[in-house]
Amino acid sequence: MAQNTLPLFVEIDETQKLLVAVDENADEESLQLQETRQLQHRLTGIIASLKNSINIYLSCDARLIAGNYPALKGELQGELSKMGCNFVSSPAGADWAIYVTASAREYNIAEIGGMKQYYCYADARIIIDKSAGGKRIYENQLSEKGGHTLGYDQAAREAYKYLSPKISAAIRQQIQQ
Repeated sequence: MAQNTLPLFVEIDETQKLLVAVDENADEESLQLQETRQLQHRLTGIIASLKNSINIYLSCDARLIAGNYPALKGELQGELSKMGCNFVSSPAGADWAIYVTASAREYNIAEIGGMKQYYCYADARIIIDKSAGGKRIYENQLSEKGGHTLGYDQAAREAYKYLSPKISAAIRQQIQQ
């Protein structure tokens, strides 16, 4: 859309020149020439940054013991955004398609002094495809253990807290190569 807008600035420039020729009271301020130049410069900058950024399609399905864990997708997007990545809604418009499927599994309960400590593992399968050529460049499984006194779901959240940076690092390493 930004690229399609650039020709409009040529039309605006020609119209402004015509107005200057026809209206003797027309000046730079009334024609908003400076504002037009600033907008054109800003649009050109946006186009340049979009050309240099990385478009990512991220599919992330994460589950706790009982229910979903949508926070993992948000955490991954936050980390990838720091790299200047843009997120697209389909693999067709992406430079990279990333698929993360994660689930939590109960491990054990330790009881110490009448206090129960629940332990879970969060396991994630990561697949990264490079859209140009449709080549799979990375496939791996990562796991982390978490523990909590309030139950398995809280232990799973703790495990995801440790797993999320590892997933982000693996993705960053692959797309920066």
